[in-house]
Amino acid sequence: MDRIEKREFVAELSTVFADTSMVVVTRNAGMTVADVTELRRRAQKKLEEGAVTDSYEGNVEKAIELLNGVLATEIVCVLRYRFHAITATGIASSVRIASW
Repeated sequence: MDRIEKREFVAELSTVFADTSMVVVTRNAGMTVADVTELRRRAQKKLEEGAVTDSYEGNVEKAIELLNGVLATEIVCVLRYRFHAITATGIASSVRIASW
């Protein structure tokens, strides 16, 4: 794939991602077309049924609130670690890098 083909491919993917609410990436090595078709059928059925099973007795809104908080905290931690890693490349960087 040359540069022009890559640009066209990225532009096409960007359009797809912009118009899609969810993207699932899978690796289907060793699976037949029938296997993939069945997997897609089952996944579509589960999406139509919803993410919460009938047997779930918890408070869905509270669970979502807690999970969103955990995810936000993890994102902040990753960004902070990246910030520290980037700033550790300045004067006396070996000392700062060793501290992390």
